[in-house]
Amino acid sequence: MFFLDSVDAGQAQDLVFSASDLVTASTCEYQLLRKLDEKLGLSQKPAFDVDEMLERTAALGDVHEHRVLDRFVAEFGTWDPLTRKGVFDVVPAEAMDRATLQAKHAESIEALRSGADVVFQAAFFDGQFHGRSDFLVKQQDGSYAVYDTKLARHAKVTALLQLAAYGDQLLKAGITPAPDLTLVLGLRFSGSLLDRTAGAASTTCTATTGSPTSCRSSANAGTASSH
Repeated sequence: MFFLDSVDAGQAQDLVFSASDLVTASTCEYQLLRKLDEKLGLSQKPAFDVDEMLERTAALGDVHEHRVLDRFVAEFGTWDPLTRKGVFDVVPAEAMDRATLQAKHAESIEALRSGADVVFQAAFFDGQFHGRSDFLVKQQDGSYAVYDTKLARHAKVTALLQLAAYGDQLLKAGITPAPDLTLVLGLRFSGSLLDRTAGAASTTCTATTGSPTSCRSSANAGTASSH
């Protein structure tokens, strides 16, 4: 969550939210409002001691993500602008101003429209939402499946909500999202994205390895069940 100067001179700043803000809102609305108060300067951001466990988890998450990236590169190769094939890597924005975010969004959408086999860290920005999808993988019918890497052993509603937000961004950009999504966990996990709206995501899932697993989630209800 952050503010950007309005495109209209003299107007209030625009509030931009992220996929992680959607997760926060689905788990604790008070926490989201507290974060907004901090951004507005209405309350002081609390100081916490460094959590070494969280830092270690984040580092392991990066390792997990890059292992998946290495597998995609081994399969498709790096991006070749001549053949328009391979894995396109969207380098993170160096600044969080409107022009830079718009440029990264345009770069990501152009990579998808060019037919890249995989787009890594695609950046989305529509003026109100900003997020970066781990992987967008081209399917045989030309649509793009949303992939995300998580260290968790089980799919969670919050992870599915993030994937739904990225599916919604694909639709807004005129890119067809595949009906299936994939969470790369301790085991490979795939499912069907039924409702791709960022505000109300309904998802059914089936594990592709191990014992059969099913889950149903609703962003509105905030519940999930698995077997």
